[in-house]
Amino acid sequence: MLNISSLNNVQNLSAYVLAILNKLEPILERLDAAKLDDSSEVEISNERGDWVLRLAIVPADVNIPLLSLSASSQYCILAFAEGEQIECHSNPEADESLVDMVVESSEKYLGGITVIESYNRNGKLIRKECFFGMDAGNDEKSKIGTSSYFLVFPKKVYSTKKKTFRFLK
Repeated sequence: MLNISSLNNVQNLSAYVLAILNKLEPILERLDAAKLDDSSEVEISNERGDWVLRLAIVPADVNIPLLSLSASSQYCILAFAEGEQIECHSNPEADESLVDMVVESSEKYLGGITVIESYNRNGKLIRKECFFGMDAGNDEKSKIGTSSYFLVFPKKVYSTKKKTFRFLK
């Protein structure tokens, strides 16, 4: 599904984007296709004269947040856990730690994510917390995002639901 070897225009990518792609290739080869939605993709396109690498890892479970990478010579954005987690909009080529941060975060996310949803007594979602890892929960070191739904009342947590998801075989 996400076959990097068949990508066209790889030679047009900037050096740091190519480094990201090369380091992500062995990780993406280990993805379990049964856990991915058909809309998952990796592509290289020319947008406004700049070559862009786009990667979208969409889980088969709609309750698990997707991973999205968009990288060009002008910017790099890695988003997961329902928000932008790593982004660089000023000369990403010069940021020496950017490639390692993107690859490390992507690998952690694909290796396992835990989502804890908190509901009120009416069954309405009031908070969703995402953590790296399969056994994570309320661990500040592995926390990667929290979504709060401010217009849902009452705010008191009545029940929680914990979901874990691993993309890799």
